[in-house]
Amino acid sequence: MVGVPTWIRWCVRRYRLDHRTIPPCWYRHGALVEELSALCTGWQAAHTPTAPGNAPLEWHAHFAATRQRLGDWVARSGCRPDEHRDQQSTTWVDEPDIDFLAHVTQDADRRNTSRAQPWEDD
Repeated sequence: MVGVPTWIRWCVRRYRLDHRTIPPCWYRHGALVEELSALCTGWQAAHTPTAPGNAPLEWHAHFAATRQRLGDWVARSGCRPDEHRDQQSTTWVDEPDIDFLAHVTQDADRRNTSRAQPWEDD
């Protein structure tokens, strides 16, 4: 069984993919690692002796969808062929569960008040 990095290099060459689909720093981006690992696993499964005859064709359908997602992730990363850019993490509030619960409670109270007196929405 071929390792994921070796398979990815093969895939890039075989399908002539460029840095906008799979940048050289792909392994530094969790989302790309997950997409490419799944793609590699699917390819390996599609090419086993027990796979249905149309499995490689199915893989190519998934490959087309995956290329779109890879391109979206790469565009968000801002990486270039010769430059990796670390992705910024999303900042979350310190107590997301408490904030979420407060929001839902306030929203439910507002909706209940609206239903009780719908004419006041105007």
